[in-house]
Amino acid sequence: MIRLQLTRTTAFEEIRDVIGEPGLKLVIVDDCCKVRALYQSVFPGVKVKLDLFHGVQRVMRTIPKGTEFSTRFSKEFGQIFCANGDFGDRRTSPTPRPNILNENLNNFLKGWKDILEGNNLGNTLIEIENVRKHIDNGCNGTERSESLHHTLNNSLVAGVTMIGPE
Repeated sequence: MIRLQLTRTTAFEEIRDVIGEPGLKLVIVDDCCKVRALYQSVFPGVKVKLDLFHGVQRVMRTIPKGTEFSTRFSKEFGQIFCANGDFGDRRTSPTPRPNILNENLNNFLKGWKDILEGNNLGNTLIEIENVRKHIDNGCNGTERSESLHHTLNNSLVAGVTMIGPE
């Protein structure tokens, strides 16, 4: 079962009722490394992972918007989190293991590092290395939360107030 709790903040108190559910196995949040110990103090052994949407968003915030450069960069950066051969508009495979993600990230940086440095986008490189820390810690979430973000964003833009299980 998947349980979703929309909150106004990331305060632990706002989700206490949801996390009280027995059998909690995985929590996907945007601040995994900050809250992992708190979740695990209540639920020993629970996995706490980074929502990929937020990991990518942190990097993309450092890139000037509305340019061909940002579009190309965004598309290629997103491919880091795809399994080999999973290159469609929607991911069909789970997030690869950290060694594959690091290999993908290294390949990405081979093509982009000089460009980013040449365009004074050092903050982008810092955020990319922050993503690497999450990769190394094994805290990258799955495509399920990405799809959920996509559905929620489309629904909220359309004024929908209820979302079905599909």
